[in-house]
Amino acid sequence: MADERKSCVQVVASSLSMSCSGSRKHAGWSARHLTVLVCLVALSCPVSLVAQSTQGSLLGAVQDASGAVVPGAEVKIVSLTEGSVRIFTTDSAGKYLALDLKPDRYRVEVAKAGFVHQVVNDVALLARQERRAHGARGRTRLHQ
Repeated sequence: MADERKSCVQVVASSLSMSCSGSRKHAGWSARHLTVLVCLVALSCPVSLVAQSTQGSLLGAVQDASGAVVPGAEVKIVSLTEGSVRIFTTDSAGKYLALDLKPDRYRVEVAKAGFVHQVVNDVALLARQERRAHGARGRTRLHQ
């Protein structure tokens, strides 16, 4: 990105030197064209607008009673204020990551056939927070 900005600056600088080296007779013409050129270059240079997100994320891992990972478990995240529901599935390592959640209080439900359904109520998520939804290590134990 810095290289792209540098190349844009170099284009403007070389255009300035060419325009400024012209005769006095074309000074008005050069100034107008220079203004247009600077505007076009400024608009065409990639600029990253980084906005601060107010969203947070919940993450965790699902294990059985012996501590083995549980892939394919359904993790349902329910907003307690809005009632919206997002559903995720644990990966091959038994982990899930729920991104772009609004700051809110959530209920996290974990289910898989053959295991007892687990629920964690009132998980508070703040703006820009990455929170483990279950315990200090973010693990949920499913029992058969």
